[in-house]
Amino acid sequence: MIRYSDVLVDRGHLEVRPHDFYRDLFSQTELYRHYGRDLWFPLVLSEGGADGTGTWRSKLNLDAVLDVSEGRSDAYLAPCTFFHGRLGRKWAMELVAFVLDIDRGDPALLGRALDDWWPNGKVLAPTYVVCSGNGVHLYYALAYPVEFRRMWERELRMVNRWLYDQYQGEFSLGERDYHGLTQPYRVVGSLVKDSEASTAAFSVGRPYLIEELASAAGIGSKFAVGPFDGGPITGEKRERYEREAARRAAGGKPSKRTGWNPGFYAWLARRERDRSSLYGEFGHRYKQVQALAVAAVKDRVPKEQLRSDVRDLHRRWNECAARNGHPRIQWSECEKAMRIYDQGGDTRKYPKWWLEELCGFEYGTQKRNGKTQREHLEDVHEFRRTRTVLKLQRYLREHPDSTQVQAERELGVTRKTLRKYWPQACMLAGIEDTRTGNHDPGKARR
Repeated sequence: MIRYSDVLVDRGHLEVRPHDFYRDLFSQTELYRHYGRDLWFPLVLSEGGADGTGTWRSKLNLDAVLDVSEGRSDAYLAPCTFFHGRLGRKWAMELVAFVLDIDRGDPALLGRALDDWWPNGKVLAPTYVVCSGNGVHLYYALAYPVEFRRMWERELRMVNRWLYDQYQGEFSLGERDYHGLTQPYRVVGSLVKDSEASTAAFSVGRPYLIEELASAAGIGSKFAVGPFDGGPITGEKRERYEREAARRAAGGKPSKRTGWNPGFYAWLARRERDRSSLYGEFGHRYKQVQALAVAAVKDRVPKEQLRSDVRDLHRRWNECAARNGHPRIQWSECEKAMRIYDQGGDTRKYPKWWLEELCGFEYGTQKRNGKTQREHLEDVHEFRRTRTVLKLQRYLREHPDSTQVQAERELGVTRKTLRKYWPQACMLAGIEDTRTGNHDPGKARR
């Protein structure tokens, strides 16, 4: 069986030592230039809990990270630096690379990319290819890191999305597992899951300026990055980082929705149950549970209901796996995927297309009574206009001597709205409008 590493070695690409790989990625960050080899990296060990399960995080320097990761298959490191060594998107400071996760691919397709797609510019070539079991991680390293500023968040996500979109159709390398910018990836030099082989990094291309990637993605360039002075992070710079971290910790604008509104969640859970017989052969169960957990947060579904539905899916998946001779799905994996429920926060950061990537199918356009949003709003405005005119018409029939001031006071309608619909209401009530705000009662229009 041909391995990804064999394809790279046969074409003369050199393997990069783990120390050199991470030094090249992080050497231009402000934190690394200030702290050097003493910089703390938030290492994630997915099986590092006291009971052998759960996630354990530790702040270690690079040498210690690689020592701890050696011989383990659950060590992960994110392609960015974090404020005070804390892990999480809200503490992210600088992005050093865009990483694409390609699963369950064919090494022969990687050979085609090395021979044709990347050299001939059909697809933008990555800086490094990291071989990780049945898939690869494509690192598009940045020559100069980019700060996680609020004004750049949307553009950075668009660049990340565009890089993923390159590898579809005729240029597909395998299944694309879309992740966010701060997602940790398997540490280079650690073991591959369910194997004695090690994760290996190979140099393929060059690092990129963020302006190049933004231009290629078709969004122009609004980034202002360049070499850093390496000075200490104090004063105004430190205050900016702390304000940004506090903003992210607070989350976005709170939702006004209350109670349990399980519309979207119930629909998604039903779709997952209907498709459960397919997942013994293909599909990413971990991400299916993640998507369901996000829907549960959005719709205020109790966690007990989420666990019950995931239990049912877990049983269905394993029954299908047993029928088709596939490995069983561990309940611990489902529990890990449901952790996103406890993180809470502003769920609007999970857009529709991101959930569609997790589920592997499109939700389609949700219409109100079979209408588009524009048609729906036009109907709503027409209903409100008609309701106002009829209310004013009934009032004028009962109070034919009323003036606009009296009608405004009695009906609670604004003066602007009243003047707008007054002539039409007078005509329907059979009262002559004198255009002065008063009228001659009893004189019907002829």
